[in-house]
Amino acid sequence: MKKIDYSRVESVDFCYPNMELSETFYNKFNGLIKSRECYDNVARIFNSNRSILIDYPGICIVYGGVQIITCDDDLGSNLFVKHCFFKFKDKIIDPTLYKNKSLRAETKYFSVTEYSFDEYLDMLFEYGETSPVSIVKQLNKASLDLFSHKIAYAG
Repeated sequence: MKKIDYSRVESVDFCYPNMELSETFYNKFNGLIKSRECYDNVARIFNSNRSILIDYPGICIVYGGVQIITCDDDLGSNLFVKHCFFKFKDKIIDPTLYKNKSLRAETKYFSVTEYSFDEYLDMLFEYGETSPVSIVKQLNKASLDLFSHKIAYAG
């Protein structure tokens, strides 16, 4: 199991969703995607069609955060929730928020940990769930350091 060092988050690198790929995933896997189930959506998509590894070689599963756009002030722009999504060649793919019609090109994401397909399968096998307590604890630990960057991170 991949161990993550959260002793200090020195900086936060934000990235933005790829709207075209998010829409492609949403259209291809629409029947598998449920609102408010980002962790399970990622697992269902991977388990339903392994050709995703051929079509998107090197695709990763990312546990991190997504910005909640509630208002234009500093609080709204720095409020994030725990989230799970895909990353392919530095492009964020988020079929969950695309389904909710809340995905915007300017929505910020950040990564706390990324898993290759094999690492993700190992994690699922070891813990038997898509959001194991160990990962949630690691994400919670990261939230303390993120707060030092004026980022509120909840979930």
